[in-house]
Amino acid sequence: METPAAAVSLALFFLSWLFYQRFLCANNDEFQTVPRSKKAANPIAEALARGYQAFSKPLGKPFYIIYWTKRLLILPPKYLGDIRRANRDHLRFQPAINEMLFQYKWLGDSIKTELNQAVIIKGINPQLPKLSGPLIEESEFALDLTVGDSPDGREVSAVEFANDISLRTFSRVLGGKALSRDQTYIDAFNAWSTGNMMTGFLTLMIPFHALRHTIGWPLAMYQKHVRQRRLHNLAKVHVVRRMEEEKSGMYDSTEVDALQLAMNLLPRHLPDQASSTSPTDLLAAQLWQLTWAGAQSPSMTLANMLVKVLETPAHCEVLREEVNAAIESQGWSDAMLNQMPLMDSFIREVQRLYPIMSVNVERKVMNQPFTFSDGLTLPKGTVFAFPASSCALDSDLVANPDEFDPYRFVKLSKQDAERGESDNRWAASQAGTTNMAFGYGNHVCPGRFLAVRGLRIIFARILIGYEVSWNRTDGKAPRMVMEGLSIPDPSQKVTIKRRLL
Repeated sequence: METPAAAVSLALFFLSWLFYQRFLCANNDEFQTVPRSKKAANPIAEALARGYQAFSKPLGKPFYIIYWTKRLLILPPKYLGDIRRANRDHLRFQPAINEMLFQYKWLGDSIKTELNQAVIIKGINPQLPKLSGPLIEESEFALDLTVGDSPDGREVSAVEFANDISLRTFSRVLGGKALSRDQTYIDAFNAWSTGNMMTGFLTLMIPFHALRHTIGWPLAMYQKHVRQRRLHNLAKVHVVRRMEEEKSGMYDSTEVDALQLAMNLLPRHLPDQASSTSPTDLLAAQLWQLTWAGAQSPSMTLANMLVKVLETPAHCEVLREEVNAAIESQGWSDAMLNQMPLMDSFIREVQRLYPIMSVNVERKVMNQPFTFSDGLTLPKGTVFAFPASSCALDSDLVANPDEFDPYRFVKLSKQDAERGESDNRWAASQAGTTNMAFGYGNHVCPGRFLAVRGLRIIFARILIGYEVSWNRTDGKAPRMVMEGLSIPDPSQKVTIKRRLL
Protein backbone atom coordinates (compact mmCIF):
# COMPACT_ATOMS: atom_id res chain seq x y z
CA MET A 1 0.00 0.00 0.00
CA GLU A 2 2.90 2.34 0.74
CA THR A 3 4.36 2.05 -2.75
CA PRO A 4 1.19 3.19 -4.62
CA ALA A 5 0.75 6.03 -2.13
CA ALA A 6 4.31 7.15 -2.70
CA ALA A 7 3.81 6.90 -6.45
CA VAL A 8 0.64 8.99 -6.27
CA SER A 9 2.38 11.58 -4.12
CA LEU A 10 5.30 11.71 -6.54
CA ALA A 11 2.93 12.06 -9.49
CA LEU A 12 1.01 14.87 -7.78
CA PHE A 13 4.27 16.64 -6.99
CA PHE A 14 5.42 16.30 -10.59
CA LEU A 15 2.10 17.58 -11.97
CA SER A 16 2.17 20.50 -9.53
CA TRP A 17 5.70 21.34 -10.69
CA LEU A 18 4.61 21.22 -14.33
CA PHE A 19 1.62 23.44 -13.56
CA TYR A 20 3.86 25.91 -11.76
CA GLN A 21 6.32 26.02 -14.64
CA ARG A 22 3.49 26.49 -17.12
CA PHE A 23 2.00 29.24 -14.98
CA LEU A 24 5.39 30.90 -14.62
CA CYS A 25 5.98 30.86 -18.37
CA ALA A 26 2.38 31.44 -19.41
CA ASN A 27 3.29 34.84 -20.79
CA ASN A 28 5.72 33.19 -23.20
CA ASP A 29 3.97 30.00 -24.35
CA GLU A 30 2.02 31.95 -26.96
CA PHE A 31 5.23 32.73 -28.85
CA GLN A 32 6.10 30.62 -31.86
CA THR A 33 9.36 28.81 -32.49
CA VAL A 34 10.78 29.54 -35.93
CA PRO A 35 12.60 26.48 -37.28
CA ARG A 36 15.88 26.88 -39.08
CA SER A 37 16.40 25.89 -42.69
CA LYS A 38 19.24 23.44 -43.26
CA LYS A 39 19.64 24.77 -46.80
CA ALA A 40 20.32 28.37 -45.73
CA ALA A 41 23.88 29.71 -45.91
CA ASN A 42 23.38 31.13 -42.41
CA PRO A 43 20.51 29.17 -40.81
CA ILE A 44 20.33 31.35 -37.69
CA ALA A 45 20.21 34.62 -39.65
CA GLU A 46 17.63 33.14 -42.02
CA ALA A 47 15.41 31.96 -39.13
CA LEU A 48 15.72 35.40 -37.52
CA ALA A 49 14.71 37.07 -40.79
CA ARG A 50 11.58 34.90 -41.12
CA GLY A 51 10.59 35.43 -37.50
CA TYR A 52 11.24 39.15 -37.76
CA GLN A 53 8.99 39.47 -40.81
CA ALA A 54 6.28 37.18 -39.42
CA PHE A 55 6.11 38.29 -35.78
CA SER A 56 8.34 41.24 -34.86
CA LYS A 57 7.34 43.72 -37.55
CA PRO A 58 3.62 43.07 -38.12
CA LEU A 59 2.67 42.01 -34.59
CA GLY A 60 5.36 43.44 -32.35
CA LYS A 61 5.70 40.01 -30.75
CA PRO A 62 8.70 37.96 -29.65
CA PHE A 63 9.46 34.55 -31.10
CA TYR A 64 11.81 31.68 -30.38
CA ILE A 65 14.67 30.19 -32.33
CA ILE A 66 16.77 27.17 -31.44
CA TYR A 67 20.21 28.57 -30.64
CA TRP A 68 23.05 26.46 -29.28
CA THR A 69 20.51 23.63 -28.78
CA LYS A 70 18.22 25.74 -26.58
CA ARG A 71 15.16 27.86 -27.22
CA LEU A 72 16.22 31.50 -27.27
CA LEU A 73 13.59 34.21 -26.99
CA ILE A 74 14.04 36.91 -29.64
CA LEU A 75 12.50 40.28 -28.81
CA PRO A 76 11.39 42.94 -31.32
CA PRO A 77 13.45 46.16 -31.33
CA LYS A 78 10.62 48.10 -29.64
CA TYR A 79 11.90 46.67 -26.33
CA LEU A 80 15.38 48.18 -26.67
CA GLY A 81 14.25 51.25 -24.72
CA ASP A 82 13.29 49.05 -21.78
CA ILE A 83 16.69 47.37 -21.96
CA ARG A 84 18.39 50.75 -21.73
CA ARG A 85 16.34 51.77 -18.68
CA ALA A 86 16.58 48.44 -16.83
CA ASN A 87 18.72 47.96 -13.75
CA ARG A 88 22.00 46.45 -14.99
CA ASP A 89 21.90 43.81 -12.22
CA HIS A 90 18.36 42.76 -13.14
CA LEU A 91 19.12 42.08 -16.81
CA ARG A 92 22.71 40.87 -17.14
CA PHE A 93 24.87 40.24 -20.19
CA GLN A 94 27.75 37.99 -19.10
CA PRO A 95 25.59 35.24 -17.50
CA ALA A 96 23.54 35.12 -20.71
CA ILE A 97 26.63 34.65 -22.88
CA ASN A 98 28.15 32.09 -20.54
CA GLU A 99 24.95 30.04 -20.53
CA MET A 100 24.23 30.30 -24.25
CA LEU A 101 27.75 29.37 -25.37
CA PHE A 102 28.47 26.83 -22.59
CA GLN A 103 31.34 29.05 -21.38
CA TYR A 104 30.28 28.85 -17.73
CA LYS A 105 31.87 25.38 -17.68
CA TRP A 106 35.35 26.90 -17.82
CA LEU A 107 34.90 30.62 -17.17
CA GLY A 108 32.60 30.07 -14.20
CA ASP A 109 32.15 33.33 -12.31
CA SER A 110 35.65 34.61 -13.10
CA ILE A 111 34.21 37.55 -15.04
CA LYS A 112 32.23 39.16 -12.26
CA THR A 113 34.24 42.13 -11.04
CA GLU A 114 33.23 45.72 -11.68
CA LEU A 115 36.90 46.60 -11.99
CA ASN A 116 36.93 46.05 -15.76
CA GLN A 117 34.03 48.47 -16.26
CA ALA A 118 35.62 51.07 -14.01
CA VAL A 119 38.97 50.85 -15.80
CA ILE A 120 37.38 51.56 -19.18
CA ILE A 121 34.73 54.09 -18.16
CA LYS A 122 36.72 56.05 -15.58
CA GLY A 123 40.21 55.46 -16.90
CA ILE A 124 40.50 54.67 -20.60
CA ASN A 125 37.61 56.64 -22.12
CA PRO A 126 38.50 60.05 -20.59
CA GLN A 127 42.07 59.66 -21.90
CA LEU A 128 41.40 58.34 -25.40
CA PRO A 129 43.39 61.11 -27.17
CA LYS A 130 46.50 60.10 -25.19
CA LEU A 131 46.13 56.51 -26.40
CA SER A 132 46.34 57.35 -30.10
CA GLY A 133 50.12 57.76 -29.96
CA PRO A 134 50.79 54.28 -28.51
CA LEU A 135 48.23 52.76 -30.90
CA ILE A 136 49.93 54.43 -33.87
CA GLU A 137 53.37 53.26 -32.74
CA GLU A 138 52.31 49.70 -31.94
CA SER A 139 50.34 49.23 -35.17
CA GLU A 140 53.51 50.12 -37.10
CA PHE A 141 55.58 47.70 -35.02
CA ALA A 142 53.00 44.91 -35.38
CA LEU A 143 52.82 45.29 -39.16
CA ASP A 144 56.61 45.40 -39.51
CA LEU A 145 56.90 42.23 -37.44
CA THR A 146 54.07 40.37 -39.17
CA VAL A 147 54.74 41.29 -42.80
CA GLY A 148 58.54 41.40 -42.75
CA ASP A 149 60.87 42.96 -45.33
CA SER A 150 60.51 40.58 -48.26
CA PRO A 151 59.72 42.45 -51.52
CA ASP A 152 57.26 39.67 -52.33
CA GLY A 153 55.39 40.26 -49.10
CA ARG A 154 53.80 37.51 -47.07
CA GLU A 155 50.87 35.23 -47.78
CA VAL A 156 48.74 34.71 -44.69
CA SER A 157 45.17 33.95 -43.65
CA ALA A 158 43.18 37.21 -43.63
CA VAL A 159 41.61 36.23 -40.31
CA GLU A 160 44.95 35.31 -38.71
CA PHE A 161 46.56 38.51 -39.99
CA ALA A 162 43.75 40.68 -38.63
CA ASN A 163 43.84 38.86 -35.30
CA ASP A 164 47.60 39.24 -34.91
CA ILE A 165 47.70 42.95 -35.73
CA SER A 166 44.65 43.70 -33.59
CA LEU A 167 45.88 41.71 -30.59
CA ARG A 168 49.33 43.29 -30.58
CA THR A 169 48.07 46.84 -31.15
CA PHE A 170 45.32 46.82 -28.54
CA SER A 171 47.48 44.95 -26.01
CA ARG A 172 49.78 47.98 -25.98
CA VAL A 173 47.12 50.17 -24.35
CA LEU A 174 45.66 47.36 -22.25
CA GLY A 175 48.82 45.97 -20.67
CA GLY A 176 51.73 48.07 -21.91
CA LYS A 177 54.58 47.65 -24.39
CA ALA A 178 56.19 44.72 -22.56
CA LEU A 179 52.94 42.74 -22.74
CA SER A 180 52.16 43.55 -26.37
CA ARG A 181 55.65 42.39 -27.42
CA ASP A 182 55.72 39.26 -25.28
CA GLN A 183 55.43 36.48 -27.87
CA THR A 184 54.83 33.84 -25.20
CA TYR A 185 51.81 35.77 -23.89
CA ILE A 186 50.53 36.40 -27.43
CA ASP A 187 50.75 32.69 -28.26
CA ALA A 188 49.07 31.68 -24.99
CA PHE A 189 46.27 34.17 -25.53
CA ASN A 190 45.66 32.93 -29.08
CA ALA A 191 45.57 29.31 -27.87
CA TRP A 192 43.09 30.19 -25.11
CA SER A 193 40.91 32.37 -27.35
CA THR A 194 40.75 29.73 -30.09
CA GLY A 195 40.10 27.14 -27.40
CA ASN A 196 37.07 29.09 -26.17
CA MET A 197 35.44 28.86 -29.58
CA MET A 198 36.48 25.30 -30.32
CA THR A 199 35.43 23.97 -26.91
CA GLY A 200 32.02 25.57 -27.31
CA PHE A 201 31.51 24.27 -30.84
CA LEU A 202 32.76 20.76 -30.02
CA THR A 203 30.41 20.64 -27.04
CA LEU A 204 27.59 21.79 -29.30
CA MET A 205 28.23 18.94 -31.74
CA ILE A 206 27.98 16.19 -29.11
CA PRO A 207 24.78 14.38 -30.21
CA PHE A 208 23.52 13.23 -26.79
CA HIS A 209 21.92 16.42 -25.48
CA ALA A 210 21.19 15.11 -21.98
CA LEU A 211 24.79 13.95 -21.58
CA ARG A 212 26.41 16.81 -23.51
CA HIS A 213 28.17 18.42 -20.56
CA THR A 214 29.14 15.09 -19.04
CA ILE A 215 30.78 13.94 -22.27
CA GLY A 216 32.23 17.40 -22.91
CA TRP A 217 33.56 17.79 -19.36
CA PRO A 218 37.17 16.87 -20.28
CA LEU A 219 37.18 19.56 -23.00
CA ALA A 220 35.98 22.24 -20.58
CA MET A 221 38.43 21.16 -17.88
CA TYR A 222 41.35 21.23 -20.31
CA GLN A 223 40.35 24.72 -21.41
CA LYS A 224 40.06 25.88 -17.80
CA HIS A 225 42.97 24.15 -16.11
CA VAL A 226 45.52 24.14 -18.92
CA ARG A 227 44.98 26.96 -21.44
CA GLN A 228 43.27 29.44 -19.12
CA ARG A 229 45.58 28.79 -16.17
CA ARG A 230 48.66 29.23 -18.37
CA LEU A 231 47.35 32.52 -19.74
CA HIS A 232 46.49 33.71 -16.24
CA ASN A 233 49.95 32.88 -14.93
CA LEU A 234 51.64 34.72 -17.81
CA ALA A 235 49.44 37.76 -17.20
CA LYS A 236 50.34 37.55 -13.52
CA VAL A 237 54.05 37.81 -14.41
CA HIS A 238 53.38 41.19 -16.04
CA VAL A 239 51.28 42.34 -13.09
CA VAL A 240 54.02 41.48 -10.58
CA ARG A 241 56.67 43.13 -12.78
CA ARG A 242 54.60 46.32 -13.03
CA MET A 243 54.08 46.38 -9.26
CA GLU A 244 57.82 46.04 -8.73
CA GLU A 245 58.59 48.77 -11.28
CA GLU A 246 56.13 51.12 -9.61
CA LYS A 247 57.51 50.37 -6.15
CA SER A 248 61.09 51.01 -7.27
CA GLY A 249 60.19 54.14 -9.25
CA MET A 250 61.26 52.54 -12.53
CA TYR A 251 57.85 52.64 -14.22
CA ASP A 252 57.39 55.22 -16.99
CA SER A 253 54.14 56.87 -15.90
CA THR A 254 53.91 59.06 -19.01
CA GLU A 255 52.18 56.27 -20.97
CA VAL A 256 48.62 55.29 -20.08
CA ASP A 257 47.45 51.69 -20.12
CA ALA A 258 44.58 49.72 -18.59
CA LEU A 259 46.83 47.73 -16.26
CA GLN A 260 48.12 50.85 -14.54
CA LEU A 261 44.62 52.30 -14.34
CA ALA A 262 43.40 49.06 -12.76
CA MET A 263 46.18 49.23 -10.18
CA ASN A 264 45.16 52.80 -9.35
CA LEU A 265 41.50 51.78 -8.95
CA LEU A 266 42.18 48.51 -7.14
CA PRO A 267 41.73 49.85 -3.56
CA ARG A 268 38.05 50.49 -4.38
CA HIS A 269 37.54 47.02 -5.86
CA LEU A 270 39.48 44.72 -3.56
CA PRO A 271 38.12 41.16 -3.25
CA ASP A 272 35.98 40.34 -0.26
CA GLN A 273 38.03 39.28 2.75
CA ALA A 274 36.39 35.86 2.57
CA SER A 275 37.55 35.47 -1.04
CA SER A 276 40.60 33.38 -1.87
CA THR A 277 41.41 35.71 -4.80
CA SER A 278 44.48 37.85 -4.18
CA PRO A 279 44.78 41.39 -5.55
CA THR A 280 47.50 40.13 -7.90
CA ASP A 281 45.22 37.41 -9.25
CA LEU A 282 42.39 39.91 -9.62
CA LEU A 283 44.62 42.19 -11.70
CA ALA A 284 45.89 39.27 -13.80
CA ALA A 285 42.32 38.13 -14.53
CA GLN A 286 41.36 41.70 -15.37
CA LEU A 287 44.28 41.89 -17.80
CA TRP A 288 43.46 38.82 -19.91
CA GLN A 289 39.73 39.51 -19.73
CA LEU A 290 40.21 43.04 -21.07
CA THR A 291 42.51 41.68 -23.78
CA TRP A 292 39.78 39.24 -24.77
CA ALA A 293 37.08 41.91 -24.86
CA GLY A 294 39.27 44.64 -26.32
CA ALA A 295 41.11 42.83 -29.11
CA GLN A 296 39.07 39.87 -30.34
CA SER A 297 35.92 41.59 -31.61
CA PRO A 298 37.84 44.38 -33.41
CA SER A 299 39.99 41.71 -35.07
CA MET A 300 36.94 40.15 -36.76
CA THR A 301 35.73 43.57 -37.90
CA LEU A 302 39.23 44.26 -39.27
CA ALA A 303 39.13 40.96 -41.20
CA ASN A 304 35.77 41.97 -42.70
CA MET A 305 37.19 45.37 -43.66
CA LEU A 306 40.15 43.77 -45.42
CA VAL A 307 37.91 41.40 -47.34
CA LYS A 308 35.55 44.21 -48.34
CA VAL A 309 38.25 46.35 -49.95
CA LEU A 310 39.49 43.26 -51.79
CA GLU A 311 35.98 42.57 -53.06
CA THR A 312 35.55 46.22 -54.11
CA PRO A 313 38.95 47.84 -54.81
CA ALA A 314 37.29 51.22 -55.47
CA HIS A 315 36.56 51.46 -51.74
CA CYS A 316 40.27 51.04 -51.04
CA GLU A 317 41.19 53.98 -53.26
CA VAL A 318 38.74 56.49 -51.76
CA LEU A 319 39.67 55.47 -48.23
CA ARG A 320 43.37 55.77 -49.05
CA GLU A 321 42.81 59.26 -50.45
CA GLU A 322 41.07 60.33 -47.24
CA VAL A 323 43.83 58.93 -45.04
CA ASN A 324 46.55 60.57 -47.16
CA ALA A 325 44.83 63.94 -46.87
CA ALA A 326 44.44 63.55 -43.09
CA ILE A 327 48.12 62.66 -42.65
CA GLU A 328 49.27 65.53 -44.87
CA SER A 329 47.19 67.89 -42.73
CA GLN A 330 47.83 66.53 -39.24
CA GLY A 331 50.59 63.92 -39.47
CA TRP A 332 50.31 60.61 -37.66
CA SER A 333 48.48 61.99 -34.63
CA ASP A 334 45.19 61.88 -32.79
CA ALA A 335 44.06 64.95 -34.74
CA MET A 336 44.12 63.05 -38.04
CA LEU A 337 41.21 60.86 -36.86
CA ASN A 338 38.85 63.83 -36.93
CA GLN A 339 39.51 64.15 -40.67
CA MET A 340 38.55 60.55 -41.51
CA PRO A 341 34.71 60.50 -41.53
CA LEU A 342 34.57 58.11 -44.49
CA MET A 343 36.68 55.56 -42.60
CA ASP A 344 34.25 55.73 -39.67
CA SER A 345 31.27 55.32 -42.01
CA PHE A 346 32.98 52.40 -43.73
CA ILE A 347 33.50 50.64 -40.39
CA ARG A 348 29.87 51.05 -39.40
CA GLU A 349 28.64 49.86 -42.80
CA VAL A 350 30.86 46.77 -42.53
CA GLN A 351 29.40 46.08 -39.09
CA ARG A 352 25.88 46.54 -40.44
CA LEU A 353 26.07 44.35 -43.52
CA TYR A 354 28.57 41.78 -42.21
CA PRO A 355 27.65 41.29 -38.54
CA ILE A 356 29.87 38.86 -36.68
CA MET A 357 26.90 37.57 -34.68
CA SER A 358 23.32 37.42 -35.97
CA VAL A 359 21.87 37.88 -32.48
CA ASN A 360 23.06 40.49 -30.03
CA VAL A 361 22.13 42.40 -26.86
CA GLU A 362 21.87 39.12 -24.96
CA ARG A 363 20.46 39.28 -21.43
CA LYS A 364 19.52 36.92 -18.63
CA VAL A 365 16.75 37.82 -16.17
CA MET A 366 18.26 37.67 -12.68
CA ASN A 367 16.74 37.32 -9.21
CA GLN A 368 13.10 38.08 -10.06
CA PRO A 369 10.76 38.37 -13.10
CA PHE A 370 11.20 41.38 -15.37
CA THR A 371 8.21 43.33 -16.73
CA PHE A 372 8.51 45.46 -19.87
CA SER A 373 6.63 48.72 -20.38
CA ASP A 374 3.82 47.00 -22.32
CA GLY A 375 3.25 44.37 -19.64
CA LEU A 376 5.27 41.50 -21.10
CA THR A 377 6.77 39.63 -18.15
CA LEU A 378 9.73 37.28 -18.40
CA PRO A 379 10.41 34.89 -15.50
CA LYS A 380 13.68 34.70 -13.63
CA GLY A 381 16.26 32.73 -15.58
CA THR A 382 14.95 33.68 -19.03
CA VAL A 383 17.68 34.30 -21.59
CA PHE A 384 16.75 36.54 -24.52
CA ALA A 385 18.36 38.54 -27.30
CA PHE A 386 17.59 40.80 -30.27
CA PRO A 387 17.73 40.05 -34.03
CA ALA A 388 20.68 42.32 -34.89
CA SER A 389 21.11 41.06 -38.45
CA SER A 390 17.40 41.46 -39.25
CA CYS A 391 17.17 44.99 -37.85
CA ALA A 392 20.21 46.02 -39.92
CA LEU A 393 18.45 44.83 -43.08
CA ASP A 394 15.02 46.34 -42.34
CA SER A 395 14.07 48.63 -45.23
CA ASP A 396 11.95 50.71 -42.82
CA LEU A 397 15.08 51.46 -40.81
CA VAL A 398 17.77 51.52 -43.52
CA ALA A 399 17.42 52.79 -47.10
CA ASN A 400 18.48 50.19 -49.68
CA PRO A 401 19.58 47.84 -46.89
CA ASP A 402 21.13 45.20 -49.18
CA GLU A 403 23.48 47.74 -50.79
CA PHE A 404 26.93 48.35 -49.32
CA ASP A 405 27.40 52.12 -49.27
CA PRO A 406 30.60 53.32 -47.58
CA TYR A 407 29.26 56.89 -47.66
CA ARG A 408 25.95 55.96 -45.98
CA PHE A 409 26.67 57.38 -42.54
CA VAL A 410 28.68 60.34 -43.84
CA LYS A 411 25.55 61.41 -45.72
CA LEU A 412 23.26 60.81 -42.74
CA SER A 413 25.58 62.82 -40.48
CA LYS A 414 25.61 65.66 -42.99
CA GLN A 415 21.81 65.66 -43.13
CA ASP A 416 21.65 65.89 -39.32
CA ALA A 417 24.16 68.74 -39.30
CA GLU A 418 22.16 70.66 -41.91
CA ARG A 419 19.10 70.37 -39.64
CA GLY A 420 21.12 71.60 -36.68
CA GLU A 421 21.02 68.18 -35.01
CA SER A 422 23.87 66.20 -33.52
CA ASP A 423 25.78 64.28 -36.17
CA ASN A 424 27.30 61.86 -33.63
CA ARG A 425 24.49 59.29 -33.63
CA TRP A 426 25.77 57.81 -36.92
CA ALA A 427 29.30 57.22 -35.64
CA ALA A 428 30.55 53.63 -35.76
CA SER A 429 30.84 53.64 -31.97
CA GLN A 430 27.22 54.65 -31.38
CA ALA A 431 24.85 51.79 -30.54
CA GLY A 432 21.41 51.84 -32.13
CA THR A 433 18.64 49.72 -33.59
CA THR A 434 20.66 49.10 -36.75
CA ASN A 435 24.07 48.99 -35.04
CA MET A 436 24.14 46.41 -32.25
CA ALA A 437 27.73 45.34 -32.89
CA PHE A 438 28.73 46.66 -29.46
CA GLY A 439 25.50 45.71 -27.71
CA TYR A 440 23.01 48.22 -26.34
CA GLY A 441 21.79 49.80 -23.12
CA ASN A 442 23.59 49.75 -19.79
CA HIS A 443 25.64 46.70 -20.81
CA VAL A 444 26.78 48.28 -24.08
CA CYS A 445 30.51 47.71 -24.58
CA PRO A 446 32.27 50.61 -22.81
CA GLY A 447 35.39 49.96 -24.87
CA ARG A 448 33.69 50.64 -28.21
CA PHE A 449 35.29 54.09 -28.52
CA LEU A 450 38.74 52.57 -28.10
CA ALA A 451 37.87 49.75 -30.52
CA VAL A 452 36.82 52.10 -33.32
CA ARG A 453 39.80 54.39 -32.70
CA GLY A 454 42.16 51.44 -32.94
CA LEU A 455 40.48 50.09 -36.08
CA ARG A 456 40.82 53.43 -37.85
CA ILE A 457 44.50 53.67 -36.95
CA ILE A 458 45.32 50.08 -37.95
CA PHE A 459 43.43 50.28 -41.23
CA ALA A 460 45.02 53.64 -42.04
CA ARG A 461 48.43 52.03 -41.52
CA ILE A 462 47.53 49.18 -43.86
CA LEU A 463 46.12 51.47 -46.56
CA ILE A 464 49.09 53.82 -46.58
CA GLY A 465 51.94 51.38 -46.13
CA TYR A 466 50.82 48.12 -47.73
CA GLU A 467 49.18 46.50 -50.73
CA VAL A 468 46.74 43.70 -50.00
CA SER A 469 45.78 41.22 -52.72
CA TRP A 470 44.36 37.74 -53.18
CA ASN A 471 44.03 35.12 -55.88
CA ARG A 472 40.24 35.10 -56.14
CA THR A 473 38.67 35.88 -59.50
CA ASP A 474 35.01 35.84 -58.47
CA GLY A 475 35.44 38.91 -56.24
CA LYS A 476 33.57 37.34 -53.35
CA ALA A 477 35.14 35.88 -50.23
CA PRO A 478 33.79 32.65 -48.73
CA ARG A 479 32.58 32.83 -45.15
CA MET A 480 32.70 30.47 -42.23
CA VAL A 481 29.25 30.25 -40.65
CA MET A 482 28.42 28.32 -37.53
CA GLU A 483 25.48 28.82 -35.15
CA GLY A 484 24.98 32.47 -36.07
CA LEU A 485 28.69 33.33 -36.16
CA SER A 486 29.82 34.63 -39.55
CA ILE A 487 33.42 35.55 -40.34
CA PRO A 488 35.62 35.41 -43.45
CA ASP A 489 36.76 31.86 -44.11
CA PRO A 490 40.01 31.45 -42.08
CA SER A 491 41.48 29.44 -44.95
CA GLN A 492 41.23 32.43 -47.31
CA LYS A 493 44.77 33.67 -47.93
CA VAL A 494 45.80 37.21 -48.75
CA THR A 495 49.19 38.60 -49.75
CA ILE A 496 50.44 41.61 -47.79
CA LYS A 497 53.45 43.53 -49.09
CA ARG A 498 54.90 46.97 -48.61
CA ARG A 499 53.86 49.70 -51.00
CA LEU A 500 56.55 51.38 -53.04
CA LEU A 501 56.06 55.01 -52.03
